[in-house]
Amino acid sequence: QQNVKTIKNQRNELLKLKTNRDNLTQMISHDLRNVLSTMVNITEPVNHHFPSKQLQHTSVFALNLIDNLVDVQRYEDDGFNLNKTKHSIHQLISNALANVKSLADSKDITFEVNFGQDFEVHVDGHIIIRTIYNILHNAIKFSSAGQSISIYTEYDETEDSLTLHLKDNGVGIDFNEAPRIFEKFWKDASTANHVSATGIGLSFCK
Repeated sequence: QQNVKTIKNQRNELLKLKTNRDNLTQMISHDLRNVLSTMVNITEPVNHHFPSKQLQHTSVFALNLIDNLVDVQRYEDDGFNLNKTKHSIHQLISNALANVKSLADSKDITFEVNFGQDFEVHVDGHIIIRTIYNILHNAIKFSSAGQSISIYTEYDETEDSLTLHLKDNGVGIDFNEAPRIFEKFWKDASTANHVSATGIGLSFCK
């Protein structure tokens, strides 16, 4: 009887700690998002000026990182609802490309985009843009200066499905490590010392 009571008390304490952690995370992320959103809006009108473009990219990246952390945690705990509406797949890709343009320009990286036929997709546009942004950001980060990244869509009539392909020419990872790339906080040991990474972006994509 005493053991059962002890276990219940420990469980209640763990639940309280989890609630406090979640509340703290939400509070901090809310305040940081407000600051970063303001920075993004301030730099937008003058983004032809390089320092402002760099600041805007850094702000967008930090804002996206916070959203990734919160959403991955929320998904693992309780899941979250998607706000699905109709979008042009071309426009979603274009919006994601715009968010990584300054980073790509800083490394003289170009995009080879072959949109093909446009399609109207029923998705959560905000989530899809962030997903494409995360993959593109990762591709740019691990690519050498002057390389290119190809982007194209492929429609399968039989399955009535649309696949988005993003191909870079970066350093790549060991074949045996490939299954781990979507693990939260996982980093490839061979590049960890050369490229800054949080190990959260691809986890959000999954």
